[in-house]
Amino acid sequence: MVFSKFPEDIKKPSFILSEKLLASIFDSLPDAVLVIDINKKIIAWNRALEKMTGITTAQMLGKSNYEYSLPFYRTRRPLLIDYVLKPEQNIPREYLSLGRESDAMVCENIIHIEGQEELYLWARAAPLYDQNGELVGAIESIRDITAQKRIEKAIGNNEQRLRYIAEHLLDIIIEIDKRGLIKYNSPSPTLFLKHNPEELMGKPIYNLLHPNDIMLLTTTLKEVIKNKVSKSLEIRIKDSEGDYHWVELVVNPQFNNNSEVAGAICVGRVVTERKLAEDALKASEERYRELFENANDIVFIQDISGPYLDFNKAAQATTGFTREELLSISMERLVAPEYLDLTKEMMKQKINQGGATRYEIELIGKNRNIIPVEVSSRLIRYSDQSIAIQGTARDITKRRQAEKALAAEKERLALILSRIGHGIITTDNNGVITFINTEAERFFEWKNEYARGKNMLDVVPLVEDYTNLNRSLLLAYNQKQHPVDIRIINNLGQISLLSTTVTHIPGNNGNNHGMVFVFRDVTELRKAESQLALSQKLESIGQLAAGIAHEINNPMQYIGDNLSFLNEAFANIFSILEQVKALASSQDISSSILDLVKLLEKSQRELDFFRNEIPQAIQQSLEGVTGVSDIVTALRNFAHPGFGEKQIANINNAIMGTVSIAKNEWKHLADLELNLGNDLPAVKMVVNQINQVLLNIIVNASHSIQDAIEKGLYPKGKIVVSSLINESYVEIRISDNGMGIPDTIINKVFDPFFTTKEVGKGTGQGLAISHDIIVNKHNGSIELESEVGRGTTFYIRLPIEGSI
Repeated sequence: MVFSKFPEDIKKPSFILSEKLLASIFDSLPDAVLVIDINKKIIAWNRALEKMTGITTAQMLGKSNYEYSLPFYRTRRPLLIDYVLKPEQNIPREYLSLGRESDAMVCENIIHIEGQEELYLWARAAPLYDQNGELVGAIESIRDITAQKRIEKAIGNNEQRLRYIAEHLLDIIIEIDKRGLIKYNSPSPTLFLKHNPEELMGKPIYNLLHPNDIMLLTTTLKEVIKNKVSKSLEIRIKDSEGDYHWVELVVNPQFNNNSEVAGAICVGRVVTERKLAEDALKASEERYRELFENANDIVFIQDISGPYLDFNKAAQATTGFTREELLSISMERLVAPEYLDLTKEMMKQKINQGGATRYEIELIGKNRNIIPVEVSSRLIRYSDQSIAIQGTARDITKRRQAEKALAAEKERLALILSRIGHGIITTDNNGVITFINTEAERFFEWKNEYARGKNMLDVVPLVEDYTNLNRSLLLAYNQKQHPVDIRIINNLGQISLLSTTVTHIPGNNGNNHGMVFVFRDVTELRKAESQLALSQKLESIGQLAAGIAHEINNPMQYIGDNLSFLNEAFANIFSILEQVKALASSQDISSSILDLVKLLEKSQRELDFFRNEIPQAIQQSLEGVTGVSDIVTALRNFAHPGFGEKQIANINNAIMGTVSIAKNEWKHLADLELNLGNDLPAVKMVVNQINQVLLNIIVNASHSIQDAIEKGLYPKGKIVVSSLINESYVEIRISDNGMGIPDTIINKVFDPFFTTKEVGKGTGQGLAISHDIIVNKHNGSIELESEVGRGTTFYIRLPIEGSI
């Protein structure tokens, strides 16, 4: 028997082991071990060393001369075991570390074994003694600490970094005995729980626990000690400031040398944030579940293989099945047969491609009723982390009913459009025709199939350019629903006049989806309106005829009187001239001169009279002729039917001509004041139509003033006619201080055939025609303000040339 030399153990019989038992222990040691005798020959080489070096015991036993160093250093040289036999020998400084434990030596070193990476080895060598205490050899244990060293190397030699990592390790390690007294605790509790490790030693771990968790740890510790098994639990540990932290703790049994449980090693990690996240997740799941159950739509979860995993309350209410019934029935029972293939295809698409799918199917309720639904579904992770399908199914029964009603309404609308007397054409935003009704087909001699897809401007046979049509489009853009007349020509060369209104088709997103053109043939209507306007104009002229005749008669009378005076004056002058001629031909000059002087003295007064009066008479006659000419010219311009074409004109000329014609209507009733703007821009207008509007309003003003005079409000009224620029319009204002218009009828004054005059004094067409001329034919506006007893003001606005 040999012994490692421990003085207190040598020669104690209790330490004497049998060689067989010793060999078994030696061979099963986890560390690699070799033994040499005093002559440095190998006498033992265990299995762990065989595995480390690849050299068997048989190959190595009896070898000497440092051959046992070859597997490690590839050269013969002393090992640590050799230095133990000769402790006085100087040891080279080739070890990473070297230390002594009594007569034993401990070191760490790096070696290289062929075909392997460098190895870090820990070795302990000790001398061996016989029963008499004589040195007989040495033993060396070798342990591979490469993994440990690699970890240390990975951590690095940076002491500060190592300290930081050590101080911030997440794991808590606490060793307790059976009573729960702390025997050891790692630095982590100090970091997280702010306790001083020394202060915790020997104290019950229960002092750190939440009162509600003490019994849990007590029960767990008893179970670990009794059953010798590890147990996991989550408890709350208090820090030095009294705040609790959730810790995930694993309690492992700790065995003594007799394999008895002496206590427990508790390894834990602070999981407060995780617990808070779990609590938040739990609350979120509860909210989700609440939303899931209370959603108005059907919500379902389905395994990708087909079976249903969950349904909400809406599914039960919609289908009539209970939740248990829904979970037990197959997709083939719930989905209508004609939609089963579509449903399976959508499932396959989701599984292969991901994303969401949306489609419509029909379900079969418990009572075999059909339930149309719109399904939207996607892949999710279910509770066990498996893949499932989550979807919603919205009952679209009412929507289907609405769609059917809408389709019926569309059909009814299409029937109405086909029967309506107006032509209707719809286009997209680019003017491409999308629909024409029967009246449009008849009028243009198109078929819907021919016109659809073509640009409207390419197929509408306009006589002139697109000016009026473009104006109609612009009015539609500005949301003004004023009809615009356009002229077209058919295949026979016949020209027709169409009254056209354009409306934009609004979309849900606020953008327009196209346009609707509504038109009607107003060729005959415009002719009738023209005749009516002419008749109304002639009626106005007829009503003014007496006044116009009077206005012409006055200058003609004093023209006649002046001509009579001139005739008589010239006769007297010619008589004097004859007498002078006769005297000039007398032979008796003296007598003739005397008679001539007498004649001149006699005629002087008469000649002076003629000299003063004749120029005045001539001037008055010329003025009378000019006045008559102006009246006749104004009357001719007013009465002329014209061609209905607009031309550039000065609005002030139109005002002055109309005032002149109507003079006899107002001059005995009111003073008329003209406030005409200077340098007014040109206006494109039909002159005789504007004259008619001005005449209608001035005559109405005179009649209103006449009513006020008859009621004794004043002896004579006042009319003011003004012209000015108002933004992009030329504005005409005609004001009077007549009786005014009551609020109850002011909105009717432009209605056809509406009049407040006595029967026989008005047809009710004047202002209606005026409104049509200004608004529809000139794209202007006519408005009025009135106050009973104070008078009325009309505002006529005509667009300046160059504007619409």
